[in-house]
Amino acid sequence: MNIRIAVATALLTLTTGFTAYAQDVQIRSVGVRYKDLNFDAEAGRTTMRHRLISAANAVCEVPVGSIDLTARMDQARCIKAAMKQAQADLEFRLRPTMASR
Repeated sequence: MNIRIAVATALLTLTTGFTAYAQDVQIRSVGVRYKDLNFDAEAGRTTMRHRLISAANAVCEVPVGSIDLTARMDQARCIKAAMKQAQADLEFRLRPTMASR
C-alpha cells in the first residue's frame, strides 16, 4: 500500500528579471510505502515520518539555484500542506487496523 502525496503547484516563469506565475498548474505526486512498518514501535513511526518528509520535499521542490524568496515561501507552504494531507490520509488508512486492536 502507498500513500500518495500530491499537490498542485504553479509553475514559475522568470522573464526579464521579474517573476511571473504561469497559468499552467501541475499536479505532482509521490507514493509512500507504509505496509512494511510497525506503527506500534517508535522506529516504525519515525521511519514513516522520514518517508513523508522526503516525499513532500520531492513534490514541492524548488528549481536548483533558485533564490527567489516567493518561491521559497511557496515551497514551505507546499510542504506544510503536503504533510498535513499525507498524515490525514495515513490516519484514515490505518483507522480500520487500529480499531481492530
